[in-house]
Amino acid sequence: MLVAMHHPHFFVDSLDPSTGTCSLTGENLHHLKNVLRMTAGSIVVIFDSERRFARCRIAAIEKASCVLTIVETGEAPPPSLVLHLGLGFLQPHKIDLVVQKAAEWGVSALTLVTTQRSRSAASEKTGRWSRIAIEAACQSEAMQLLEVREIEPLATFLQNANGRRLILDEEGGTPLKTILAGEKPGYASILIGPEGGWARDEVAAAAESGFERVSLGRRNFRAETAAIAGVTLMMHHWGMAWT
Repeated sequence: MLVAMHHPHFFVDSLDPSTGTCSLTGENLHHLKNVLRMTAGSIVVIFDSERRFARCRIAAIEKASCVLTIVETGEAPPPSLVLHLGLGFLQPHKIDLVVQKAAEWGVSALTLVTTQRSRSAASEKTGRWSRIAIEAACQSEAMQLLEVREIEPLATFLQNANGRRLILDEEGGTPLKTILAGEKPGYASILIGPEGGWARDEVAAAAESGFERVSLGRRNFRAETAAIAGVTLMMHHWGMAWT
């Protein structure tokens, strides 16, 4: 059985196990050499976006690259829950936090949605959040990348959502814990509103698209807190492969 946990993890664009060797450069090299201060002979794990991974031994650390010898290879199992988080556009530093925690939990995709009460997203790019997602996946050893998709209007997200569809509504709904006690879906989408909350016609439009109103209880949470709590509960109950 392959042991691919509890060693530093690094993401690479593509992994070809047949070569027997690979190398780390750029930010990966900087982190390995200057932050972790690893040395020749140490074990690391590399993985790519196709869930392929390899346990490697550091052969040499050079000025421009770290040469790795592949010891074992494998493929991480597909997620037991493919969860798509739709997040009303927040202040960028709050999005940073949500992206990080969603990636650590193994959420499959995150789409930032523009709503009636959300901040303007006109000048924002998703590249920064994709980098945060990669860093979080490495830290948590998730072996799966959170796909940060392009910003889109709420109406587009509603149209394209699939699986079990939930919208967290600050004005109430079925307790999320009640939903989670039911049958586990293979696919699910959850919508979390912006700082100003949902307009009621947005909630109505979501209901028309098959979204169920859910609640985290009586407390009035910040949007980023609600998003992290929602995905944590869903991934814990529906997305973890408990044995």
